[in-house]
Amino acid sequence: MLKYICQCGKSLELQKATLEVKDGKVRTREAECACGKHMQEVEKDFDGFPQIKRNEDGLNKKDR
Repeated sequence: MLKYICQCGKSLELQKATLEVKDGKVRTREAECACGKHMQEVEKDFDGFPQIKRNEDGLNKKDR
């Protein structure tokens, strides 16, 4: 979950985010505050991809 906070004190938590380049900076589209400013990301809760399984041919021990 992505956590954002604005300079005016409001905060926001997002599960999905759309990144865009605006004024030469990468911004999160959904993290724009009602006051008109962009919120800053304060914390990242990313623990990797636990469900991804590699299945390349060279990784299978049964083929050796």
